[in-house]
Amino acid sequence: MSTPTVYEMLQNEIRTLPEALAEEVFDFVMFTKARRVEEEFLWKRVKESRTYRAQHPEDVATVTPRNGIRLRLTWTTIPRLWLPRNYRLVWLILEDEQVIDLLYVGPKLPDLYERLGLGRE
Repeated sequence: MSTPTVYEMLQNEIRTLPEALAEEVFDFVMFTKARRVEEEFLWKRVKESRTYRAQHPEDVATVTPRNGIRLRLTWTTIPRLWLPRNYRLVWLILEDEQVIDLLYVGPKLPDLYERLGLGRE
């Protein structure tokens, strides 16, 4: 007697499921299929981005978190930021100049926005 395949075992299990549970299994199968399609799309975009970055290194700015950092990025700059969970990034978009002004990259302080003059009144 041969060992059943995963597909055969799954079919046997599905035959015995109550309708409500079968709906959940169906939803899970559809979610899994959609997730695979989405992951393929996202990985394609990652590869395209890596290719672009390799071909245009002047357009890539790498920023590491430091207290009080101030960096200006143009629309063509592709920033890469790695921030710990307890850090904050605060920016200002200057549309007339077509730049993004990074005001702060650093630890999340209780009065951070007030210190930057961005607190609510």
